[in-house]
Amino acid sequence: MTIEWRYTTHPNLGVLSLVGHLGPDAVHRFTGAIGWVRARGTGPVILDLTGLRGWSTGGQLAIAQAARQLGDEGRRLELAAIPADGSLVPDGTHPPIPVHCDLSTALAAHQGPAGDGQEWCTDAWPGPARAPAQTTTRSEHPAAPNEQGSTMSDVTVKDSNGTVLEDGDSVTLIKDLKVKGTSETLKRGTLVKNIRLTSRAGEVECNTKKVKGLVLKTEFLKKA
Repeated sequence: MTIEWRYTTHPNLGVLSLVGHLGPDAVHRFTGAIGWVRARGTGPVILDLTGLRGWSTGGQLAIAQAARQLGDEGRRLELAAIPADGSLVPDGTHPPIPVHCDLSTALAAHQGPAGDGQEWCTDAWPGPARAPAQTTTRSEHPAAPNEQGSTMSDVTVKDSNGTVLEDGDSVTLIKDLKVKGTSETLKRGTLVKNIRLTSRAGEVECNTKKVKGLVLKTEFLKKA
């Protein structure tokens, strides 16, 4: 069981909404979503947990880590609602995390963002999105369960040469890749370190110096 996410940016405010269960299998995906958030938008980030069915201790610690990362960049993390299975357990290393009873209350605390913002979501987000962060020809594509609902342990991930990839491997790009929604182009020959496998055989998650939370298609990668 994992999560789906949607991220919306407004002037000086971001809203990251989750649905599903933030358990051990979903922490990597949540971390990738936070990387996406950190690379886009300014100001506080409201983590909307209205649709979250539950979370594990590891999921709570991932939220605490996100609060710390955002805090280091001068951005505050706030929660809108919490799952019925308990309050957030602080790890003692993150800044205070305000908790609002629901999303509307959280938005009201910021006087309600004006106008429509830019929006991205994972493939299986249960609702429409104005600008999905997905493409079959670009480097961005948030991880989502495949059609058979496979987990990472069920999937063998291979590079463009058929070499098996594993978590923590380094890869190089075999062609230039334009990162949709940014001015960045990842050049052929770029070395990407410490990749993370997703639930899809044709994709891996990674970070670069300038772009966080990328998902790259393995057909454009070669194991270093």
